[in-house]
Amino acid sequence: MQRIDVEWLRKAGVPGTNQELQSLADDAYSVLELRIGDKISQELNDAQLEEAERLAAEGTMSIEWLEEACPEYWKIVRTEYARLRRGILRSGNKTQYILSQKG
Repeated sequence: MQRIDVEWLRKAGVPGTNQELQSLADDAYSVLELRIGDKISQELNDAQLEEAERLAAEGTMSIEWLEEACPEYWKIVRTEYARLRRGILRSGNKTQYILSQKG
């Protein structure tokens, strides 16, 4: 998965200093994580959700576990990345768009 970082945001036409863009990149990444997590949780059964919560709390969640528990993991990642990226690129006020996605 490509990252949404300072350079990417700059190329996308998002204005700001490096520090502001890094903060926006962090915000965009957090939004992406939440979107992916929401979609994955819809694919898991109750036992898998409990295990995912335990692994996340322990800081031991792994890509391998996600791939096994959610065979659609990479499709979800690609779809949500593309959705966020498209929203940023299409927005007239890219900064406001990113901030508005935080919820």
